[in-house]
Amino acid sequence: LSMLTEKGDIKPFGEFLTDVKQINAQYNHNYLYAEYNHALGAAQMAAKWYDFEQDGDRYNLQYRTAGDGKVRPEHAALNGVTLPPSDAFWEEYYPPNGWNCRCTVVQVRKSKYPATPHDEAMALGEEALQRDTKGIFHFNPGKQNKTVPDYNPYTIRRCRDCDIAKGKIKLARFVPENELCSACK
Repeated sequence: LSMLTEKGDIKPFGEFLTDVKQINAQYNHNYLYAEYNHALGAAQMAAKWYDFEQDGDRYNLQYRTAGDGKVRPEHAALNGVTLPPSDAFWEEYYPPNGWNCRCTVVQVRKSKYPATPHDEAMALGEEALQRDTKGIFHFNPGKQNKTVPDYNPYTIRRCRDCDIAKGKIKLARFVPENELCSACK
């Protein structure tokens, strides 16, 4: 919400920075800029995902980079990956896939762009996100309706050792409030 104006428009970064400095004047400008861009990019890609879901698998989705000299080689390797929206690839490798990532996904006609073999796409995705050791980019913000996954560097440190966070234990549908940690809530 702090990224929005009173009218609901997106605040330019300069205005957002001014607001943040009122809370913490020492906040790292570069980190804040990357976090702002990530939250904005994740929200925009989530909105695109909602639109893609409306069409189901009628079209394929294609990963595209910004196509300039600033594109990271690992993201460039994903450029052109084409798969149906139902493919599991999009659960983990849907943009943004890094800090200040400018990649996107577009709908394409199945007859014009052949689908990438699933295993090949997954290998490219894993290669592209191998530096994401904390798992903050291995998710689809549109499917999860979140700008960052539940367990990431911003959640409490205790989650790193939690079997729930590691996926070893699944939470029951109903867990008493007093048995959940603050991150699970």
